[in-house]
Amino acid sequence: LENLKACKEATKLIHPTDMFGDPIDSFNEDTILIDYKCTYGNKSCILKFKMKADNWTINKEDKVLTLNDLKTTGKPIGFFMQNSFKHYGYARQLGAYQECLRLYCKKAYGVTIKDWTFSTNIIAVETIGENRAGVFKIYPNQLKKGREEFYRLMKMVGICEMFGYSDDIEFLNEENRN
Repeated sequence: LENLKACKEATKLIHPTDMFGDPIDSFNEDTILIDYKCTYGNKSCILKFKMKADNWTINKEDKVLTLNDLKTTGKPIGFFMQNSFKHYGYARQLGAYQECLRLYCKKAYGVTIKDWTFSTNIIAVETIGENRAGVFKIYPNQLKKGREEFYRLMKMVGICEMFGYSDDIEFLNEENRN
């Protein structure tokens, strides 16, 4: 916790201020619920999705929406993106979370893709060694790929919800298409 507090970049993200030093709206541990409608042919179902935002901020004046996700890692902090980020599919999680937060803020604050800037970060702390903290910006291409993977998985769940969960259903990837 001391190392996290000492990480100036993380502190600025979690407790942001404007150019005058006044606090920007910052929220912790917010739960957002989204209903996704999945349709195939003449069938449809509602898939309920729940996200919990560790920290997010909304700068209404500058039109910036920021999502910060806190993670711990059992590896050296310098290897976080090569190891944990890929291994645990954090691009998928953050792509989905950013989308949910954007949809919520569209409804609650009038946030639009056209007029607003979106920022997503992981704030990670080692659970080993010196317990160093680091901030990792997640780039739009990573989030886009993550959202695409999330939607593909949601479609699979939707098919199972509409047609039943069965071991007879096969999902093929490039390795087992032949």
